[in-house]
Amino acid sequence: MHWIRSNKQVYLLSALVFLLGLALTGMRYNFLVEKNNAALESHFTDHAQSFYQAVSRAMRNEVERLESLAAVFNFSEQVSRNDFNHYAQVLTSSRHAIQALEWLPVISHSQRHVYENSVRDEGYKQFSIMAWQNGELVSAPESDTYVVVDYVYPMAGNERALGLDVASIPSQKQTIEQAAALRETVISPPFQLVQETGDQKAALIYQPIFSDTNPAELKGYVLLILRMDDFLNFVKQDYLLSSYLSYSIKDVTDSLSKAFVDEHRAHSVSSGHYREDSSLFTVGNRDWELSACVDLRQIPEYEVHQLLLNKRPILNGVAISLLVALFVLGYFRFRLVSQQNRRHLEEQRGRYQQLIEQSSDGFYLVNCDGDILNVNQEACKMLGYPRSQCLSMNLSQIEARYTKQELDAMCNELKVGQKVLVQSIHMRKSGSEFPVEISATKFVIDGQEVVACFVRDLTERLTYRALSLDNSLLQAELKKYTQELQEQKNAFETVFEKSTDGIFLTEGRHIINCNEATLKTFGYASKERVLKLPSHVFSPEYQPDGETSLRKGNRMLKQCLKKGSHAFEWMNVRADGEPFWTDVVLTRLELYGRTIIHIAFRDISKRKQLQSEIILAKDNAEKANQAKSEFLANMSHEIRTPLHGILSYANLGESRFETADRQKLGRYFSLINSSAQRLLVLLNELLDSAKLETGKMDFHFALQDLTGVIGQALAEQESTLLEKQLTVVSPSSAQVAYFDAFRVTQVLANLLSNAIKFSPRGGRIKIDYQVDGGQYLQVRVMDQGPGIDEESIEAVFDKFVQTYPKNGKTLGTGLGLSICREIIQAHHGQIWAENLPEGGTMLVFTLSMQTLRMDQLD
Repeated sequence: MHWIRSNKQVYLLSALVFLLGLALTGMRYNFLVEKNNAALESHFTDHAQSFYQAVSRAMRNEVERLESLAAVFNFSEQVSRNDFNHYAQVLTSSRHAIQALEWLPVISHSQRHVYENSVRDEGYKQFSIMAWQNGELVSAPESDTYVVVDYVYPMAGNERALGLDVASIPSQKQTIEQAAALRETVISPPFQLVQETGDQKAALIYQPIFSDTNPAELKGYVLLILRMDDFLNFVKQDYLLSSYLSYSIKDVTDSLSKAFVDEHRAHSVSSGHYREDSSLFTVGNRDWELSACVDLRQIPEYEVHQLLLNKRPILNGVAISLLVALFVLGYFRFRLVSQQNRRHLEEQRGRYQQLIEQSSDGFYLVNCDGDILNVNQEACKMLGYPRSQCLSMNLSQIEARYTKQELDAMCNELKVGQKVLVQSIHMRKSGSEFPVEISATKFVIDGQEVVACFVRDLTERLTYRALSLDNSLLQAELKKYTQELQEQKNAFETVFEKSTDGIFLTEGRHIINCNEATLKTFGYASKERVLKLPSHVFSPEYQPDGETSLRKGNRMLKQCLKKGSHAFEWMNVRADGEPFWTDVVLTRLELYGRTIIHIAFRDISKRKQLQSEIILAKDNAEKANQAKSEFLANMSHEIRTPLHGILSYANLGESRFETADRQKLGRYFSLINSSAQRLLVLLNELLDSAKLETGKMDFHFALQDLTGVIGQALAEQESTLLEKQLTVVSPSSAQVAYFDAFRVTQVLANLLSNAIKFSPRGGRIKIDYQVDGGQYLQVRVMDQGPGIDEESIEAVFDKFVQTYPKNGKTLGTGLGLSICREIIQAHHGQIWAENLPEGGTMLVFTLSMQTLRMDQLD
């Protein structure tokens, strides 16, 4: 930079830098404009994608809602209008945009008259099958079949649709025929409803229903109607879509696209700020085009970006250009001035050397390696070396207190411009040592770090200090001892007051002090209150072992005085009278010739409670182990009994095969079969219990009728019922619940088996169910047996616990009801037993009437 020789050149260079900065500012501004437009378009694209996902998710939710309604018709041969309204109300209980849910049975021409009369009998006196022709409802002409709107929920606002033959509308006829052919959900093209007075378009979602007995027979359709304007508003609100976007939903399945909803007309396509984005979406065998458009000027971020673009980028660019130009101006001005100053410094160096030589203190100039670079005459005089020899020496050769490594470390730690004052000892050429005070400053000369040291001989000063030290030393030691005593006192008081354990200090029977933890533990408001109370108020009259607190306390105190300390457990009483356990440690202290007892205690009520719970748990475990042992003993007997029967009659049959008649052999086989069946039941119970305990039992949940399961369970017990001449009363009306048919049959069979065991010959067993709160179904099995002992009624569902009737007779293996409880709990239900007032027992379990999620079942 030696070509910069004048201020004029510096100013010209700074002006060029400023102009270059302005040019770069203009380029950056154009780049930011493009970047901000891209950011606004990115915001729009993100919101458009949110719209596509929201519509897709909402439509799939509505299709799933319709499929749930279809499941009701698939599981039930006959669904009444009230049942339909109940299920439809449940399906529409959450927020939705549904215009109506409808049931459309397929009616043949021969059934038309009977069907119209049946609907009129339900209270719709003016009902008849209507057709939609030329925008009006007219009586439907003759046709082979009709697809009639029969059930409608909600009826309010949809009355005109009741009785409409959907097949009379060409576009809807094509849609329902497609749904029947594909056997799946199909959505219609945009359609204006017969009950609609405006020009809103609706989407009609059809689900065909086929007969269970004849899969080829079409029973009808369930229909979900969405008014698309309302649906779009619902999606905007429920999924929090941006209000400044306009949306459009079109059906593009055919060559001519038809719009459900189109909000784009409010925007000017010719505007340079107009943006549009679209996406295809397939649902119900129809292709929909979802699109969103926006005027970028309506995006909330637009105003912020415009504000930034209008002012900040240009101002920032001008400011930065100005700062850079000023920096260039300052930098080259500094270089120019530095060159001038360097010449001036060379002139000053000679003057400083003269001042150093005239100083009364010694002067060394050393580098960080300790090499002496310069000395004055006073330094040579103190050390006794000539100047030439001093300049060839290292500082470590004259330093007696610090090693060379320590001197190097001190130099490295010293910062440039920093001044330190150090006392040390130097060595003369003669070998004698003398104390010195060194004032050292570090600075840079020609790029090299050096330390300038002014050295003063302290021999005279230290002699004077030694004389004055003797008198002050004694005072300092006394002050130090007094301070140590005060610190020890403060430390003890801090430990005493801040301890989390309670502490009493007593002398004889009197309390002389206590800490904050003591007040909190006993529940007193102030220390003054505690110190006024006698010691006996902190304990009950008797300890838990029956000994009086006064006598036991005196005995513990004597142990402490004898051994120096003593630890024990003690029952105390709080201010409100509540007793609590504490761990107590007594310590004997000698204070100013007085014997003080230090009482430290800790509340152990929770530990005592935990010990009690552990003992109780141990007792329960021993009882469970005893029950298991009794169960195993009983099981061994139960298994040996049928095995013995099988082996005995098999041996008889084998030995008498040639001589016995067919009737007797048949009896042997019958007895072998009954013993084997009994053994199989025992083994199945053991296997089911093991599967449930390890979580390996499989369940197949479905929404289905319960009457078939009850019939299956009764069929399994038919022979036993006939043998004891028992009558069973069971419900005949259908009832839908959500359960695993095989496992619930197992539960009912087990409950029936128990009821049969305890019912008297010729008695009656009743099975019924009732709805509990609209969500759960209670299934009840009642017998006329002796009932269950009240002490055992809570434990009959536990493993290894057998049923104990009031007559004291023990029956069963102890696993059947436990397996029932595990199965019902897996259904998210409950099971319990009750004794009936008129005699007998009622066993009750609950099942959900609604489909449960997998996480609920888990």
